[in-house]
Amino acid sequence: LQVIEADQKFSLEIRKRDEQCVNCGSTFLLGCSHYFKRGIYATRYDPSNCITLCQECHDVWENEKDGIYKDYMVMWLGEEGFLELKERSDIKVSPYYAITEYMKLSKSVEVKEIEY
Repeated sequence: LQVIEADQKFSLEIRKRDEQCVNCGSTFLLGCSHYFKRGIYATRYDPSNCITLCQECHDVWENEKDGIYKDYMVMWLGEEGFLELKERSDIKVSPYYAITEYMKLSKSVEVKEIEY
């Protein structure tokens, strides 16, 4: 399973979970937005790190990580949940480990050899 394939399946799961932009309610041009950036593999496939945003809201919220985006995450996860997510984001893991853990938790991802 390649990172790109895992990303696509994970993004689809998040968009199916939320069904619309969590900010404005739009169902047009939806994407999976990571609060802690995708390059942090410890939280890359963590559903509590991701929400569905339309392209317009995503463009705004990406520049508001310490403002409206953080406020939403704290409201959604609770203060303790947000702090736990932040702690997980500080853990260094390999892409291989992240995808393997994601495959264990996800029913929609077939278990097969991981490629790079």
